[in-house]
Amino acid sequence: MGLPTSLVRRHDHLRALSALGLQLEKPAFPAILQCPRCGQYTLQLFDDLFTDGIWLNCQGCSLYGDIIIFGKDLWKLSLPNTLAKFSEMGLIAENDADKAVGEYERYFRRKTAVDNFLYVAV
Repeated sequence: MGLPTSLVRRHDHLRALSALGLQLEKPAFPAILQCPRCGQYTLQLFDDLFTDGIWLNCQGCSLYGDIIIFGKDLWKLSLPNTLAKFSEMGLIAENDADKAVGEYERYFRRKTAVDNFLYVAV
């Protein structure tokens, strides 16, 4: 289940995290922060060298994904609206967001199918 290459440029990662309500004292990964969803200090942030992005995973509420998917789930928005929101913040080029909707939707359908399978299996 491949994740699309990060649309948020590396130099914008801290701004994107800030948009999600996350403040890092030092821009170093891995890091553990308070999750904006559950309020516990169980949110792990990792440098994702495969996608040139950041991976977020909360052990408390099980919210996880790259910045885009994490933002989608946190803000409870559709994928196109999430991409548009990041684009409005200047974190994604508008033409990149338009092109990426299909790729992210395919990834999100696979991620949801795996999540559902794992939920039923447990």
